Amino acid sequence: MKIRPGSTPNQFVIEAPLGEAAPALERAIGAVGKVTKSDLSSGSITGWGKYGLNKVKVTAALMAQDGDTVVTIAARSGSFGSSPVRSVIDRIKDAVVNDGNRGFEADRAGVSTSLVVFAVAVVAIGVAIGLVLVLGFLGI
Repeated sequence: MKIRPGSTPNQFVIEAPLGEAAPALERAIGAVGKVTKSDLSSGSITGWGKYGLNKVKVTAALMAQDGDTVVTIAARSGSFGSSPVRSVIDRIKDAVVNDGNRGFEADRAGVSTSLVVFAVAVVAIGVAIGLVLVLGFLGI
């Protein structure tokens, strides 16, 4: 499927009728994360994706317009900043564009495993240093 150029970060136009675009978007959200509710008659798909350890809730609203389909995605996560939300929406768009491409495999994590392991290790080292400093201060 093709996405028309000039889209905004959370709204884009799929160059296909609603009947074709809706199942493709549902498959795309499922490829990135999981579809939790799908009501194609009302043009709504709800699900989630992940960015590292952050879960991003996604709600997509679909509307037919001149033979194409306008998709508006509302996404939110519990983290600071917009990186998780942008990453999940971008990966959903990639999965829509590559719908039907058997060689394409959507990125489900959005961030490499090594980066997550590194971040956890840095936090663990910081906690250990803090603990040593506190125990030293207390004379234990």
